[in-house]
Amino acid sequence: GMPLLMERTISRQITLESIVGVGRYGEVWKASWSGENIAVKIFKTIDEQSWKNEVDIYQTNMIHHASILNFIAADSKDIGDSVQLWIVTSFHPFGSLFDYLTNNELDEITALKMSLSIAHGLSHLHMYIPTFSLGAKPSIAHRDFKSKNILVKNDLSCCISDFGKQISSFYLDNFGNTNNVNVNNNNRIDNNINKIGTTRYMAPELLDGRLQMNSLDVELWKLADIYSMSLIFWEIATRTNISDLARPYQLPYFDSVSFDPTMDEMNAVVNVQRVRPALSSDWNRSVILKELMRSMTSCWFSARLTALCVKKNLLKHA
Repeated sequence: GMPLLMERTISRQITLESIVGVGRYGEVWKASWSGENIAVKIFKTIDEQSWKNEVDIYQTNMIHHASILNFIAADSKDIGDSVQLWIVTSFHPFGSLFDYLTNNELDEITALKMSLSIAHGLSHLHMYIPTFSLGAKPSIAHRDFKSKNILVKNDLSCCISDFGKQISSFYLDNFGNTNNVNVNNNNRIDNNINKIGTTRYMAPELLDGRLQMNSLDVELWKLADIYSMSLIFWEIATRTNISDLARPYQLPYFDSVSFDPTMDEMNAVVNVQRVRPALSSDWNRSVILKELMRSMTSCWFSARLTALCVKKNLLKHA
């Protein structure tokens, strides 16, 4: 980011050009600022908490990383009857990984580049970095990790965005012990009410309530991110063209659940039937897809690799 004073006035120097995305929080605009294309994410006032969460992440020590969306400024803009909350970042014309995969097949090299950059970014997010002078970089879990929350850069590597649901290990420092004792045992129902994240990408332990949505245990949430990452790898693999065999883009579990699945529906598939996305035997023809497949399946059940391990495994093929 930039000095706070500059940040505060930046919205006055920005020209909004066109809407490039709409989500539950608000809108993303393509905009220009002193001759440069940038992106502006505008939150509704009701979603101030998401805006704050996201700003917190971007202002964390040592968060800056090639695989994490580059933050320029945060600002609030008074527009008469309400206040707009802005986050200004770099602009990536290709849009989200979801958009890109919907419209494009990949070659193996691109599939590896994308997966590796995603593992790189998640590994950086998850990592705790102590420092001598400044405060440490906390461990951060994303908690809404999916192909719509990853952007494709011009060189086709990826960067992670949308940190409105994140939780960091700084909570632990501030609030001491984090054992959330829940008096009633209706964990699944509680999880449904306090839902965080996107049902389709939710880890098994969130779907059946073993991990509580109100848990502040960053280590457990990091494991949930890893499961989500494995589904994103599956999306990448299905769109990779080896000997003219890329399938049309599909969401994970497209053949098992409805378009907007409930947690119960998802739980029945993932935990009761223990279904996971189908692997293609063709992937064995490619060293890279074979590695992606290994990474994926190592993150599907309760013992999961860390993002750092996944990154190291993929690096062997880069």
